[in-house]
Amino acid sequence: MGSGTVNPTTGTVTITTSILPVGNDPITATYGGDTNNGPVTGTTTQTVSKETPTVVLTSSLNPSSVTQAVIFTASVSTGATGTVTFLDGSTTLGTGTISSGTATFTTSTLNAGVHIITANYGGDSNHNSSASAPLSQTVNKDTPVLPVPVVSTSNPSVGTPVTITETVPPGVSGPVTFSDGSTPIGTAPIIGGVATITVSNLPLGTDPITASTPGDSNNILRFRHRL
Repeated sequence: MGSGTVNPTTGTVTITTSILPVGNDPITATYGGDTNNGPVTGTTTQTVSKETPTVVLTSSLNPSSVTQAVIFTASVSTGATGTVTFLDGSTTLGTGTISSGTATFTTSTLNAGVHIITANYGGDSNHNSSASAPLSQTVNKDTPVLPVPVVSTSNPSVGTPVTITETVPPGVSGPVTFSDGSTPIGTAPIIGGVATITVSNLPLGTDPITASTPGDSNNILRFRHRL
């Protein structure tokens, strides 16, 4: 492990090491002797305990919005190896492998609200398991925009039923309400990302058609666009 020179004043030899393995390590010191002293050996047992690393958790985007990707990074001290588990409350989000002192996990599936995120390090042969302090990740509702409603029959129309179609962005729930100005003219469920109504009583003239949805737990109330 190492050697040293006897200090003639104190009669001691000192070496410093940081490579002892975890456990009870039997240490032997052997003196080779000199012209006046014979060789001698001394032993002791050095107990080396596992170290408990510090885990610091950060977010790449806080607050974020629904569907936005957020990267959670756990920085683990003291040269620990292994994996880190990322949790949303008691629900496991995923794991990351430590590389150069950090482990990451990326997600874009957090619902709107406040999420308490923690990073749990599992430990290795030289390090105890450890957990980060909780991180409050705020996820705001998204604000999608409905495309312009499409009239799939003739426009202008002359006394014939008019079919109006609205294509809805992914993740937006229905139903879709169609209005002529401020007057509702029909409501339709979203089927295959599309809501459709057929109207036979539009008044004469230019009718400003809008489409709107009521919003949900992940989307801001009412998105509309005018035809």
